[in-house]
Amino acid sequence: TSTSGCVDTFRSNPIIIGGFTTQFTAPAEVCIGSPASFNNTSTPAPASVSWNFGDGTSSTLTNPQHVFPATGSYTVKLLVTAGTCQDSISQQITVNPKPVVDLGPDTNICVGSQITLFNDTTSSLWTYQWTPGGSTNDSITVRPSATTTYILKATRVPGTPGCTVRDTVVVNVQQPQATAFTDSVCVSNGTLVLDAVTSPATYSWNTGET
Repeated sequence: TSTSGCVDTFRSNPIIIGGFTTQFTAPAEVCIGSPASFNNTSTPAPASVSWNFGDGTSSTLTNPQHVFPATGSYTVKLLVTAGTCQDSISQQITVNPKPVVDLGPDTNICVGSQITLFNDTTSSLWTYQWTPGGSTNDSITVRPSATTTYILKATRVPGTPGCTVRDTVVVNVQQPQATAFTDSVCVSNGTLVLDAVTSPATYSWNTGET
């Protein structure tokens, strides 16, 4: 109200005093070749975001996934914008090599025989599980009664995302087959050749002469 008795009003936009919290969640470790998921949990929700993955690449998605090109440590930075305000936060992520599982080629054994299956490369950083059987050792000794496929699963401790690999090996169980001769042959001043055609195998002949 003025001194002349005039009345007027003025309304301004509210001014918010305070700030916002910039934060995100991400795995501390991931294996090479597997995507890492980044979740922007900043409050209040920013108008825009910008990610720098520390490997020369970036993203403006709110919750991106990213595959790092090589093993090592990377510093990931999140920059958020809300009005005229900006804030950022950084976090490290380690990219590990995947476990190596190599059971070798499929193999043949005779029925009743045993064989030891093992992974050519082992590490205390990995856990193992065999199927069938459920063993958690890096090697197993088996005596299958029939042809069996064995699977070894290796996982990096402590369950790093994308750090599980598998390999399989087939153990073929073979039963030697003896060849029976029932024919009678008369040989005079000559040589009779007997040929067992089953292969591969080793043979022991008995001519019945002694």
